[in-house]
Amino acid sequence: MCDALLPSTSRRQLLFAGAASLTLAGLPLGEASAAEPADANAPNAIAPADALARLMDGNARYVANAPSNKDYSAGRASRVEAQYPIGAIVSCADSLVSPELAFDQGPGDLFVLRVAGNFVNEDRLASLEYGVKCLRVPLIMVLGHNPRDILGQSLR
Repeated sequence: MCDALLPSTSRRQLLFAGAASLTLAGLPLGEASAAEPADANAPNAIAPADALARLMDGNARYVANAPSNKDYSAGRASRVEAQYPIGAIVSCADSLVSPELAFDQGPGDLFVLRVAGNFVNEDRLASLEYGVKCLRVPLIMVLGHNPRDILGQSLR
């Protein structure tokens, strides 16, 4: 596990910040800051707005039924060594669609937390803290639960 998690980081503060703004840019999180990746050359060393744009572009491809082609075996070995997700997604656990499909992202691109009702309790909040502090996820998105959106309408 990541040794960098600080017990002084407020779990409530992280939850409200993620749900209210979708990004962690500019939020007072003490030493935990998603805008400062440990490795500036890491694939997820991007601004939260860029990560959101990438997800929304992927959603547009999903809605248009024009997903990008992916080789799901490519990068499997490198993901064992390190993970670089561009977004943490809190979503419902229903089986209508997975966030990876809805945002046309490949394996390892998203750090997904799914539970019926898409709520966050202390355990899931700890997972989000891990994603931000240790995996340097630049964006947290909390998906609402609207079947019309899930079944092919744009999330924009």
